[in-house]
Amino acid sequence: MGAAVVFLIIGAIIAGAAYFAILKPSAEALEASKTSAQTKVSTLENLSTTAAMAAASSYRTQIKSAGSTAAVNSIVAEMNSAIAREQKRKELLTLANTAADGIYYSYDNISGKTQSTILVTLKSELETAINAITSIDGLTSYQDGEFNTTATSRWRELHTAVVAGLTGTRVSVTIGDPLYGEFQAMDNTTAYIGAFDWTVLRTLKIGEATVQIPVKDTLERTMSIKENNTVKVYVYDKTLENTSLLFSNAGVAYVVYSDSSLGSVAWSRAVGSSTAQTYTMNVWETLKAAASGSTDAAAISLNNYGETVVSNALNANVAKYDTDVIYVIEVSDEVAEELAKAEFQLTDKLDVILVLSL
Repeated sequence: MGAAVVFLIIGAIIAGAAYFAILKPSAEALEASKTSAQTKVSTLENLSTTAAMAAASSYRTQIKSAGSTAAVNSIVAEMNSAIAREQKRKELLTLANTAADGIYYSYDNISGKTQSTILVTLKSELETAINAITSIDGLTSYQDGEFNTTATSRWRELHTAVVAGLTGTRVSVTIGDPLYGEFQAMDNTTAYIGAFDWTVLRTLKIGEATVQIPVKDTLERTMSIKENNTVKVYVYDKTLENTSLLFSNAGVAYVVYSDSSLGSVAWSRAVGSSTAQTYTMNVWETLKAAASGSTDAAAISLNNYGETVVSNALNANVAKYDTDVIYVIEVSDEVAEELAKAEFQLTDKLDVILVLSL
């Protein structure tokens, strides 16, 4: 009886020693691995894709029931692959949102943009395809291939539909990042649209070529520019000290010279001691008189008067180069808005520069 008690005590001591030496550390290691693994599950959940949330729920259950650190480690290894896959999926879903949300058009009703059902369809197509892929290799392959093909096709469809609603022989093309514009022949728009992929097409706007805006300059800087010329429009940023091309082929609809320089004529010619000829005229008042019905005023030909004076002065090499000139140029809406900031004193940091296109 006493021996049995002794053996029980010894057995208990051995069992306790084994627990503290082997089983307890093993259990603690298992719990530590489970805790670490659950943190990894949170990383997966934070990606917030539908597949990530479903996988995270399954992994939480598996981790709780795991009976060894080896089993937990196996789950973690599988989870790392899932995290990499879902990170790629989230990247593509973000890219899909970008592809369906351009600078001037969007899938959503965003202020300043035109909502397009074509882009609503595009967003749905991309997201459905992305969410259906089950491997990271599949996602990478989709990004490099079908994603670009689908997005480019839809954007070309959008711009083609816009052009179909326009009239005239030319259109204005605006690229918004960075801002740049040009005119294109209507017949060339299909080829123009077809030359770009979605990354450019999402920054593009095609519209009527009807916007005119006045740009004030001096004859000193623009002496060779006349009506019906084509000019390049540059903007000089005084703060950054750089120049950017804003519109490549703006049309000059009108040129108006300063009334203070060309608004009156006072001229006389003397022969010997006698005055042979005298001529005095207020050009502005003469134009008003002709418009009100004066036959005498109407008989004075003033068509292209300003341009003729300036051309003669340039040919004589004696032009009054500080003469103010207003050029009414044709550009796109968006470029006109940028020019207005400089021309109408909304900012003193920009200077508009017109350069004759030869």
